[in-house]
Amino acid sequence: MLEKPIKGSQLTPNNVQEECVRVQKVYDWVVDAVSRDDRITVPEECQAAIDLAVAEGRIPLDVTCEAPEVPPLFPLIPKPQPDPSGDAFCVISANIERPKTVYVGGVPVEVAVIKAVFRVLPTVTVRDSNGDIICEFMPAITQSKKIAVCLPEPLTRDNILCRITQITCDENFLEDAPGGELDLQLDVTICFEIQVEAEVKLEIWAKFCHPRENDIRVKDRVVCPEFTFPEQCPDLFPRQNCDCQAWAMTMQENQSVTFTGFDGSDQPDENTTNMTTLNANICNNCTLSGSTLRYTFRDLDDSDSVDYSFTFKAKTFDQPTCTDDDPAVPVAMTITGQGWLKFQDETNNLLNRRVNYTLEIQNGEYMLTLTDVSGNTIVALGETVPEDELKVEDCVTFQDLD
Repeated sequence: MLEKPIKGSQLTPNNVQEECVRVQKVYDWVVDAVSRDDRITVPEECQAAIDLAVAEGRIPLDVTCEAPEVPPLFPLIPKPQPDPSGDAFCVISANIERPKTVYVGGVPVEVAVIKAVFRVLPTVTVRDSNGDIICEFMPAITQSKKIAVCLPEPLTRDNILCRITQITCDENFLEDAPGGELDLQLDVTICFEIQVEAEVKLEIWAKFCHPRENDIRVKDRVVCPEFTFPEQCPDLFPRQNCDCQAWAMTMQENQSVTFTGFDGSDQPDENTTNMTTLNANICNNCTLSGSTLRYTFRDLDDSDSVDYSFTFKAKTFDQPTCTDDDPAVPVAMTITGQGWLKFQDETNNLLNRRVNYTLEIQNGEYMLTLTDVSGNTIVALGETVPEDELKVEDCVTFQDLD
């Protein structure tokens, strides 16, 4: 059961239901800081004004460094990002190293190494002993830092957002340095965050939000119309999630296959020499869309004149049923649908036809039955295969959250 109830005014009816929303998924979020203490070259016109103040005895001088403003806390990551022509910005270099293996808690992990480049223009103000401004200038401070982030293909630097969250600037100076120049050093620290994100579509359980009524009134209450939302198309989108998923890629020799329903034609010995392959991918990522099923039977028995070699390819897939109630019993899937049965030898009444199929599958074994439109069995077969060639796994559905 959900521990936290959904609060607020809701529509009637407004039951929890499956919704598809478009959101920005955060793949990584890193905060860090970079600092640098540099000697700053004072512009010529500013140095000339300083020399004049010193010559006139308007000393000691006072030098202050004011950091440029940074965006507020919200939004967490502004879009678009700060203009590179501004007083403070950061960009991600196009040179990205990946894949690169690092160790996190002793476990090797593949990451991408990016370089964040920062440029800030603090305001340096020089005042004389009277507090009057002698000159101001804005030196360009450039810093960079390499960072390991989660940046899976095909994400690029366009999916990386960088924001400066704080800038501090401390100054050190000597007004009577050798040579007469103002010896100025700036210690600039830049706090920043890196966020990797990409737009995804999520299927969630949700209710529509509804505004609260303005019940704190000064004047008479006005009744406004209620908000209504169009209903989702439940039979069209989003599609139902599968309860389990299965994958098979196996090749077997001399499989036991039973043939019936060939209008009186001779049936092969079920132990005939043959080669069979099963390739299936059912409910990949727990979604029925994109499922595939193909079975091939090669008749290698030359003892009769009939070649029973055939290929079956599924064309439609009904929603599978899954048995996973008992943790001690492996997950099993049963899926039905229609497909094409195509024989290599189209003589001897072995005609290509559209058939119904039932595939029962669990880890290490499967059974495939093909029937005609009247329900008569045409082909029935079953086989135990190596476990690494056939897998069935449970899927977490909305019903599992009850």
